[in-house]
Amino acid sequence: MHQLLKPGGELVFFGDEEQNIYKRGLIEDDNQKHRIFTGISGAWNTLKGSYRLSGEIADLARSFQLKYFSDYEDNEIKSVEDNIFDETTVDYYHFENLDANKILEIIKDIQQRYSIHPDDICILSQLVKNVRVIDKKIRDQGFKTNTTFETAEEYNFIIENFSDKEKQKSELDDLRRIAKYNFWMESGKIKLSTIHSYKGWSIDTEILIIGEDKNERQDLEESIFLNDEMIYTGITRATKHLVIINIGDNEYDEFFNQYV
Repeated sequence: MHQLLKPGGELVFFGDEEQNIYKRGLIEDDNQKHRIFTGISGAWNTLKGSYRLSGEIADLARSFQLKYFSDYEDNEIKSVEDNIFDETTVDYYHFENLDANKILEIIKDIQQRYSIHPDDICILSQLVKNVRVIDKKIRDQGFKTNTTFETAEEYNFIIENFSDKEKQKSELDDLRRIAKYNFWMESGKIKLSTIHSYKGWSIDTEILIIGEDKNERQDLEESIFLNDEMIYTGITRATKHLVIINIGDNEYDEFFNQYV
């Protein structure tokens, strides 16, 4: 049997409480003294510095922590190891409704501005319905994409041919499972994903879509994904260029206008 570690090797697990997107309990008892038992031996330590985020993206992540995560007892703003060669950028846009044409123009602009290869671009959203619309627009213009979800054509087929909600959900779950299995970071294509399907990965250039178009029909999704932890997780996926597109959320609009 192949061993994971060489003799004397060490396996380290990292966790970020602010990325607790499912709102799971982190404390074992009512006295707020003991962390949840994980089965992993060894004492808990705190990582004091961030070696992945820097520049404007790190500054935005710290500001978001201060604004939205004051309830975390162990919340601590991470220090950042900046590099003089870092050229991180953050751009922010606010639209009242989801406009795939405008978003595509923004993507083309940043791609040309920084000479970015499609393989280094990922479009993330809290909800599948946002990225599904953009994916179709990109494909309609002749570009190839790699996604963690079904196409708009597949979604419409399921909704139109299955009336039972449980059957619809089952069919969609099957398609999304296959899509995630075939999702490849080095595909050479523009990638699109929900934030919760992309956690654990990072990308050079990220288009982060928050909020939702209230005029669009309701999707088979849960409101659990519309939370602060999800947005923070999305912010921290970008390593060089981050573009935030807010679809009609006035609360977050006030924050991002202040800090971007």
